[in-house]
Amino acid sequence: MHNTSGVNVPFQVPFEGAVSTEIFSSGMSFIEFRSTLADLLSLTPSAVKVTYRFSIHPRSTQYAHLCNEEDLAGLFQKACAAQVKLEKSKSTKDFFVELKDLEPGVNVKQKGKKRDTKKKKVLFLFSTN
Repeated sequence: MHNTSGVNVPFQVPFEGAVSTEIFSSGMSFIEFRSTLADLLSLTPSAVKVTYRFSIHPRSTQYAHLCNEEDLAGLFQKACAAQVKLEKSKSTKDFFVELKDLEPGVNVKQKGKKRDTKKKKVLFLFSTN
């Protein structure tokens, strides 16, 4: 087990189609974390719904939910271990936590309606009356 108290971890926070990098300390509570994210995302704290993955993992890696105090503690524990492993490997890859907003319709403008590419059969009915 790694000591995660006071570890600073960079997070990439999505907002309006871009990301901003914010540093969060492992000493913060989930309520503080969610409140800070709510400010960054222009949401109420109860509307914050995010998942995460680490930048050093393959893009195919599934996101993990970040819903409560236990999830946040696990994130910081895994982040600390990943940072130590990355430092030992002498990799040039940057480490950060990539957040994904599960409510993108709230703060991201939707693009135009997708065009239906399926061909539709048209049936013509003729009346002789």
